[in-house]
Order: sequence, then structure tokens, then C-alpha cells
Amino acid sequence: MAAMPIDHTDLALMQAIADGGTPAGAARATGLTQASAGRRLARLEDRFGALTARRGEQIELTARGRAIVDARRRLLAALADGLRQVAGADRLPELRLAVFGRTWDAFADDLAVHAPGMLLALCTADPVRAVELFERRAVDAAYVWRPCRAQVTPSRTACVLPVLDEPLWVCLPAGHRCAGQAAVALADLAADDWIAARPAESAELVRGVCAAAGFLPRLAHRADSAATVRSLVGHGRGVALASPLAPAPPAGGGFVLRPLTTRAYRAHRLVTDPGVVSTGLARLLRARLRFGYRAKALLRNPRYVQMPWFPVPSYLSGERPLLSPVSTEGLPLSAPGGSLEIDMEDMHLLQVISRSGSLNRAAPVLSVSQPALSRRIQRLEDRLGVTLLVRGSRGTRLAPAAWRLLAVASEAEAVLRAAIGNGA
Repeated sequence: MAAMPIDHTDLALMQAIADGGTPAGAARATGLTQASAGRRLARLEDRFGALTARRGEQIELTARGRAIVDARRRLLAALADGLRQVAGADRLPELRLAVFGRTWDAFADDLAVHAPGMLLALCTADPVRAVELFERRAVDAAYVWRPCRAQVTPSRTACVLPVLDEPLWVCLPAGHRCAGQAAVALADLAADDWIAARPAESAELVRGVCAAAGFLPRLAHRADSAATVRSLVGHGRGVALASPLAPAPPAGGGFVLRPLTTRAYRAHRLVTDPGVVSTGLARLLRARLRFGYRAKALLRNPRYVQMPWFPVPSYLSGERPLLSPVSTEGLPLSAPGGSLEIDMEDMHLLQVISRSGSLNRAAPVLSVSQPALSRRIQRLEDRLGVTLLVRGSRGTRLAPAAWRLLAVASEAEAVLRAAIGNGA
């Protein structure tokens, strides 16, 4: 990312003008002489047009100047919010996990027992969105599903663990010709209209499953949620694939759930950042996700648990018990002390390091020596009480806390750049 077209001192000077006062007062507030402040403003207005206006002894910002200052204020607020996230008062290592579906309270409670030294931060997202969050480093791990035989291929370094292969069932209108059968053959549904949820992977799943059965499905409806899919099926608008863990329809409801006679499944996968999530923690997460799946099945559909294709027992066979404490060393950890203040110049350092990939390559870009840059980052870490760089035998890279700060600030930074523009 490039440096701002207006430097940090210029922005601070404009903020001082916005806060009210005379030109001399604005200069003093930013540590400049009045002559130096005047020259800075003149250079800015030569490039960007009128940013200030004189009113006697007072100076004030024009509409464009106010827009820039407002955007700067929003960026600083975003940075402060990001710091609160990475340096919270609890000082527990935090795992940010994206999951699909809506009922994860039991999993969070279970993980609190098996990883008591870790704070779990869950967000729900469809599989496509979850991978996007992982790519942007907004989460440390993602629990996703993929159509059978499809791979999860993040563009950045990741560890992908198989969790289970979930057999698929079918959701039929109560009056459907196959509704009375104990199990349904996919080929018998070739002439039906099909319904899929909005995420692209849901339609991909329907097409792949039906193609394996020898026909191309007619996708008549795309729904915004699983609940809407069930409603459309209940109104006789078509048939749909469903999880065996989907809530059972009420007695006398408009639809039924039936297993399929042919093997069709979706693959549940856990994607983790190996630089953040240790191998032991990844194994623990996989084991507790499997346990959670079985617990949900026992509660929602006990008949499914007794079926030979129920996935979890075979997956758990040979699973070595986790007897040693699970390491949370790589997770974002808030440290005691520090002042939760960071400015755009600090963020520019982190942006250049992230783009360059190392301190050695970042230093020339910033026109400083590598030792000087290392000292600046160390002082920033000491001031914030947050680890921003991971230093090891393979070099230096940004820590999860630094990536999160960059992600939090990115949208606000784009607004500020748009307000500044490219010049008059």
C-alpha cells in the first residue's frame, strides 16, 4: 500500500484548524512555527485546491477540508477499536473461528471445558464468505463444507483438516409421490424442480449430486436461507437437499425429510492458519467439532445415528486422545500495560512490512535502516503492550494482532484516500 498523499503532520494541522483557533494556535498544536504551518497549507492547496478559508483572525476548513478531517477521525476511531480487540482487558489468547449454521452455543461451552485458557470468538458465515474472511486474516480458522470431492484451496498458507463427510438427505413436500418411502432414490427426482440456498456452493452441491445420479437438475428457486428453502418446499415449489441434522418438521407439516438410497455427501473441513493455530489445537478443534456433530444428531435425529452411513464413529476410530495441554502460543494475546494509541504513521510501517514480507525489504522502502525499523517496531510494541511481529529463525513476519489491525482499518483508510483524492 502506498503512503497517504497528505502526510501525517499535514493531517494533524488540518485537525488543529478544525478544532478552532487562530493560525498561530493551530501551528503550536502540531509543533510547527506559524511560518512552517503556512508553507505546508500553501503546498497542500496548490495540489488539492482550497482546504481552508480565512475569517478575520480565524481560519477554518472548507467543505473538502472538513471531509478529509472527518475521514481521518473515522480512521483513528477504527484503529482504536482494533486495538481494543487485540489488547482487551481479559488478556486471554483468542481464537477467531468462522462457522456455518446458527446453533453453536453447545460447541462454545464444550470448548470452554477442553481449552479453558482460550477465548473463543465465533462468527457465522456461509462457506464462501468464511474462506474470504480467512483469506483476509479476519479469522484464524474456518469450519466450512464443500461438495463431495471438491477441495478447499485457500490462496494463502493454510492447513486443511477433514472433519467428516456428511450424508445428504432430501426435503420433499408432504404430498410428494416419494414422501411415503423410507428412503428415496435421486433418479426418481429427475423431473422435479429443485431449490437451493443463495450461496453459490449450495447450487454447486445440488448440481454435483444430481449429475452423479445421471441427470441435470432444474434449479427453479434460489432462497436466502435454509428456513426459506424449507418454506418453499412446504409450499410445494420443489425439492431440496438437506442435512440429516436439519430440525424435523412438525407433525402434519408441509414437508418431510428422507434419506437417499445413493451415496451423496458434503465434506466438512477445518481450515487453520498454521502460524497461529498449533497442531495440537487444530486436532482438538477437529475432535470437538466431531463430538458436537454427534451430540446434535442424538438430539435432533436419533434414527440417523443408528444408520450405517452415520459418519462420526468411523472418523473417531483410531483418534488418539489429547492427553497433554493444548498450546495456544500462536493465538493473538493481549499483554498487560501499554497505551492504546496508534497513528497512521505506525500503520504505514505495518503496511509496508506486510507488502514487503520482511524487515530487510521494508527498511529501504521506508528510507530507514533495518535496525532502526526494528527499534521503531519494538518501541511501538512496548507502548501498546501488543506483539506485532513474530521473530524466528525463518525471518520476521506480522503477528496476528498486526494483521487484525490492518484488516480493521482498511475500509476507513479507503474512505480517507477517497476524501483526499489525487490532487486538484
